[in-house]
Amino acid sequence: MSATGARDGLRLAFVGGLSEKKLLQKLAPLTLLPHVAAIDVYRRAPFAPPAKVRHVALSPLGRSVSPAGELEKCARLLAAGGRYDAVIGCFQILHGLWAHLAGKLWRAPVIQLVITDVAWNLRRPLARWPMLAADACGVRGEGAAEALRRLGFAGPLAVIHNPMAIPARPAGSGDKANDILAVGDFAAEKDYPWMLAVLSALAARGVAFTATLCGRFPAEFRRAVAAGLGDRVSFPGHLRGPELERAYARSRVLLMTSHTEGLPMAAVEAMAAGLAVAVTAAGELPWLVRDGRDGRIAPHGDTTAMADALEALLTTPGLARDMGESGRRRIEALAPLFTTEAVADAWRRLFAGVGLEDGAARFDNGR
Repeated sequence: MSATGARDGLRLAFVGGLSEKKLLQKLAPLTLLPHVAAIDVYRRAPFAPPAKVRHVALSPLGRSVSPAGELEKCARLLAAGGRYDAVIGCFQILHGLWAHLAGKLWRAPVIQLVITDVAWNLRRPLARWPMLAADACGVRGEGAAEALRRLGFAGPLAVIHNPMAIPARPAGSGDKANDILAVGDFAAEKDYPWMLAVLSALAARGVAFTATLCGRFPAEFRRAVAAGLGDRVSFPGHLRGPELERAYARSRVLLMTSHTEGLPMAAVEAMAAGLAVAVTAAGELPWLVRDGRDGRIAPHGDTTAMADALEALLTTPGLARDMGESGRRRIEALAPLFTTEAVADAWRRLFAGVGLEDGAARFDNGR
């Protein structure tokens, strides 16, 4: 890197495959830092990059075929790695692995964003290795930070939230035409098959309810839901923006059956919208949700306990409303942690921890 490039500020590589919404949430705090000059994003799908950000475009084959795209992404990163002051990997398989290889090849600090449960990474060598070998880690909460410290990770750690603006307090009770809401595409960690078992158990008890599952679901799963629950459950598809806000506004309870999570923004958004929540103890959910106050936490896989929680929320007069209001106050109290400025400060601490306090640090050290 030239002296001029170093004085201009830090140049970062960001490797990830997040949804566009979450990607922009991750990038926004980085773009606020005055000593960050440029961020190259290695992602298969194109997107509209904000200021300071450039999408490293892949070939048509790389964009359309996942394995080819991952290999091309890695090759492009390794070829260009010498221009970066730091490499950021978001989710350790495979993005964190590519970031790790580029950092080692070009002797650049690697910051890994651990966006899921630390224990999930530990069970997978291709995730464990990049996480524990990182120069610094950004995590979703203090639970993950403590877990990494117990494992002997000695590098800098910071909680990197997805910034969000807390929506205005809902006016009145609104039309709660839907009882149970789930938000998120069909994925193994969400354990929707167990959710179907929970909803089936609830129906077997004679509890009347409607449920809306927002996201992309395979036809086979939709057929299984229809066969067991008839028209109780609707699938509106992947919702975003105002459509998702309306789904929150018309629902009473958010249901999450995940066996692993980081800090799921669906829970934060639902609580901000005044929904009670019925969740597992995955990831940072026990920190976010105060059991018995903002909703209920049930052990993953305990169908009876989760059905009990839902039955109480749906049949006890005023309970879902009161817990939803408590959850709303909880998010209002936590709101300062989710500002873009607060997350930018966390990034600043991580960069300082790896010796990149300003844009000249790498050049001054002979890089």
